[in-house]
Amino acid sequence: MKYPIDESLDWTDHFVEYGFAIKRGLISRDYCARAVQEIQRIVGDQRPINEWTVDKPGDHANIPFFEDPGRCGIVQRSAVLEEVYDDPGFRSAIDELFGGPGVFDGVRNINLMVKCYDPSAKAELQKRGHMDYESQPGHILSRGFPAQVVLCDTEPFGGNTTVWPGTHKEVQKALIDYPDCTFPDLYSEVTLDGEPLEFVAEAGDVLFMHPILIHEGNPNHCAGRTPRIALFNECYRSTWFTEIDPSKPDLSPYERSMAHNGYFKDTRDNARLCRKFRIEFIEKLENEGHIIDEKWKRYADWSTILPKDEEVPT
Repeated sequence: MKYPIDESLDWTDHFVEYGFAIKRGLISRDYCARAVQEIQRIVGDQRPINEWTVDKPGDHANIPFFEDPGRCGIVQRSAVLEEVYDDPGFRSAIDELFGGPGVFDGVRNINLMVKCYDPSAKAELQKRGHMDYESQPGHILSRGFPAQVVLCDTEPFGGNTTVWPGTHKEVQKALIDYPDCTFPDLYSEVTLDGEPLEFVAEAGDVLFMHPILIHEGNPNHCAGRTPRIALFNECYRSTWFTEIDPSKPDLSPYERSMAHNGYFKDTRDNARLCRKFRIEFIEKLENEGHIIDEKWKRYADWSTILPKDEEVPT
């Protein structure tokens, strides 16, 4: 089979059990082609993409095009890239993981990642793995998940993302047992004995990934020299989780993916650093002369938009 996944499971159950799920052909190839043209404009290289290398136009990892400037302190936008959130299949999949419409906050935050062919690399996968919370204690109960939309066909060893299935369970257990532990120390509590799975994709395939799943990027040394061009879309709830109870009926797939280690109540203010950075980012942007919508000054990364007469905690 094309992807080494458990085909016996519904895709949402696969996300719960293994920490990731792949929806094949979810995004139209027409949109993918238009998005690639937009990215050629962004990186300033109109050549065919199989002529791209790490030298030119270079690797472009984690270029933010965020609707919410308080997340990263950058105001650049791309109407074409943001259209991915208008795709009905994509929005339906987000709602299905969250258990229904109205849970997703609807904010269009995108990281563009381009991994170009590297002639000096080897056709092999990295074995280390990482998480995305390395600067602070990881979130035991997270607010949402990333969805990687691949915009062109990729090949094995083509700079694809690899994932370690099921490690979201071990990571959460380690975070519960050692809530103040930061990386890389926490890795000693997580087993990476299994082989990682490489997300070899066709244009329009989407990888939904648990926020605390161990994963890794890889060098691109594929036979056809094609780059991996992908959008990493934030799919967030409007509120943080503070409690998970697996005995409750009708949990959403996303909630069930957080419930493998039993009942847990989190009393920490997980978004404290998010609020701190938001205040700093907004102040910097305004000092540069940018006009920032009031909602982004008050949009709370730990809850819904605050009433105007409520102070933002520090």
